[in-house]
Amino acid sequence: MKFLISLWKFSRPHTIIGSFISISILFLLSISNSFPVSSSHKVTYIFTLASALFCNLFITGLNQVFDLEIDRINKPKLPLVNGELSIFRANQIIIFSLLMSLMLAFIQSWFFGSLITLICFLGWAYSAPPVRFKRHHVWAASAIALVRGPLVNIGIGLHFIDKTNGWYTHLSFWDNLLLHSVSHWNWIVPISVFVTAFSLGIAWFKDLPDTDGDAQHQINTLAVAAGKKRAFYSGYILVSLAYAFLMWYVGSMVMAPLNSLQPFLYLTSLFFAVFLWMGFRVQLNNQQSLKTFYKVYWVLFFGGYLSFLLM
Repeated sequence: MKFLISLWKFSRPHTIIGSFISISILFLLSISNSFPVSSSHKVTYIFTLASALFCNLFITGLNQVFDLEIDRINKPKLPLVNGELSIFRANQIIIFSLLMSLMLAFIQSWFFGSLITLICFLGWAYSAPPVRFKRHHVWAASAIALVRGPLVNIGIGLHFIDKTNGWYTHLSFWDNLLLHSVSHWNWIVPISVFVTAFSLGIAWFKDLPDTDGDAQHQINTLAVAAGKKRAFYSGYILVSLAYAFLMWYVGSMVMAPLNSLQPFLYLTSLFFAVFLWMGFRVQLNNQQSLKTFYKVYWVLFFGGYLSFLLM
């Protein structure tokens, strides 16, 4: 039981929950016209979800191994830092997670296997030398936004659309992408643009409480390079524009009666108001205030995905 608790902490639960919600919502959106759900669709969902969660664990675990000395300053409660997990056991978990993620992905298709391989590679490049994107804030933010934005939402979205429509039985993936996916772009476009911007916010906001350890180890985050104020307001403005874009796009571009979109627009407006209010209240020189803002920000990330079920 103690190991499972340590494993849960090692997985960085907020990222695991985020991946679980994003994969589940993409699946439900892709089968919106295919109810009742067949057993083959359920198997696709389970295999895809498991592959994505193992991929998530590989990336977050690898990051903790290479960031051990930084986390002694920034995150002393993580299981590798406080001794709950050994480096040897952490490496076992990381390797097992990578192998399971790739195996479960390639079992389904070469497209999905290649997608997960690319995501795992970017996760490795983010943390591991000699590449170590996280040393440079532009590359670090780009890697995070690319993975959680287009690679997850467009890539896994199209994977689900392909599998749940049975395209692989008669035409090639790309032929069917052009012929049959047009109606799905009503949710693929807004969710991809919105989450990409939101993920850039994650990249910038997560470093705000960690400037001491990052600066000591030459990790040139935006908060270190440009200061906490510029890093915070860059994300605050970008995510505000993303909320505005989302409500404009869904309200004016999605081919659905406006009254059927009102629940989505009302809920998104509520999330936007919470984000603005939390940003207005945050104290950039108060570590606890920054951590509270970041926790609420992840809750808004979860809520942004869940709100798409109301479209």
